[in-house]
Amino acid sequence: MTGLEHRLANREASIGVIGLGYVGLPLSLAFVDSGFDVRGFDIDHDRVERLQAGDSYVDDVSDSHLSAVLDAGFTPAVNPEIIADCDAYIIAVPTGVSDGEPEMDAVKAAAETAAEQAGDRETLVIVSSTVYPGGQVR
Repeated sequence: MTGLEHRLANREASIGVIGLGYVGLPLSLAFVDSGFDVRGFDIDHDRVERLQAGDSYVDDVSDSHLSAVLDAGFTPAVNPEIIADCDAYIIAVPTGVSDGEPEMDAVKAAAETAAEQAGDRETLVIVSSTVYPGGQVR
């Protein structure tokens, strides 16, 4: 078992979630509920301020659940340094569609942020990008 596998199996790993929207926020809360140290980064200042105040903008996340995970240590921020040296990164940003083709700018920017913040050890990166259901990718 590698060091990363050991930290994940024993809930000792830190998880950095990039993008705290309709995918990233519930995922963050699920990891906190499972015993992980979770830090979240989002470029939207208003969104992060609402989260820090315990005000959820996601239908599936109640304000009381958000407040509980904040008390448990979930840390949302607009400064990417909040996710420095995490053991795992989850990229949960939207993939837009432009002229029938995927628009990957947000995914690329998030991947660059993960690479810049990752430490100098074995790290897991998961891309959980979303596409608007009405969009078509050919």
